[in-house]
Amino acid sequence: MSVTELMDYGYITVCIYRSPDSNLWIFLKNLELIMQKIQSRNKKLLLYGDWNLNFMLDNIRLQELQNLLESYDMINIVRSPTRIISSTESLIDIITNKQR
Repeated sequence: MSVTELMDYGYITVCIYRSPDSNLWIFLKNLELIMQKIQSRNKKLLLYGDWNLNFMLDNIRLQELQNLLESYDMINIVRSPTRIISSTESLIDIITNKQR
């Protein structure tokens, strides 16, 4: 994880890599702690990275992440596949921003 504060703009950027074999639920809990801390500092948040969750598949794991992001009024702004291999495509990289 890498964190950068852009003081002139009031943003904190957080870049996170989640390995495919790591525990998703621990990742989500830690992500929420990060989001809470940044929100308490009254800063805008930009999250990005490779979280190894395919946003093109609808499953409970992705739904849990999306619920967490939405609870902080954030969405993934990447809409097209970020990994294309022969006949498969996936959207595993993420950039989030406030919806409003």
